[in-house]
Amino acid sequence: MTNSRKSSLIVLISLIVFSISLPTISLALPEVISLSTGEWAPYSSDKLDGGGCATVILTAVLKEMGFKPDVQFVPWSRARQRVLQNKVIASFPWFITDERKKKFIFSESFFTINSKFFFYKDSMKDVTWTNLAELKKYRIGGVQDFSYMEDFTKAGIKADMLTIEELGFKMLAADRIDLFPCAELVGLGIIKRIFPTRINKFGILKKNLDQGFAAVMCSKDNPDSPEFIKMFNEGLLRIKKQGKYKQILNTYGIEE
Repeated sequence: MTNSRKSSLIVLISLIVFSISLPTISLALPEVISLSTGEWAPYSSDKLDGGGCATVILTAVLKEMGFKPDVQFVPWSRARQRVLQNKVIASFPWFITDERKKKFIFSESFFTINSKFFFYKDSMKDVTWTNLAELKKYRIGGVQDFSYMEDFTKAGIKADMLTIEELGFKMLAADRIDLFPCAELVGLGIIKRIFPTRINKFGILKKNLDQGFAAVMCSKDNPDSPEFIKMFNEGLLRIKKQGKYKQILNTYGIEE
């Protein structure tokens, strides 16, 4: 082999290695990716640095893949509707449920979340339960479009429909409901914020209502959804291998 051919081969190999190391950028997707989310500290909140744990993870994934995130904080029902209307390509973090799979496609889950029932000790005692139907005798609240509402309906529970979780804790303190479901870390944060002098007045039932798998959610009707989900899953795997993912969870005291 001549020196010129050797040089050409070295250049070609170098280009191949360099291209492999570059982020995968989709030609179909815009450079700026619009996503919707809601107030759900410590997972997502415009009041927290970086927008909360889930937002920081999403940002790291998109940057790893060569995109810029445009995260819009809106009420949860609106966040869901914006996905269906193709005003944003995705929303996060949502639990993966059979009912939602009818209209949406999901990314790989990027952490699990334990949801429990909260109660107010002055008006309600701790109770044990095996299945949801056993709780029909209690006054229960729930947030519109949250995954547990499907389970309540199947169990015959007619929950008071609320728009935000803060109302649920206020209704507990006012003895207007007996039980209110919430992700454990989210609920503890809400109590600390709106009832700082009455934290010990609130109790939590031991049994999990649910252990949800939080993921990114895209509309099945959006032609860009499959490409985005594929890109997101690839980026999530990359930041996990790099150790960035674990560092983010540790910052917020959250387990994978």
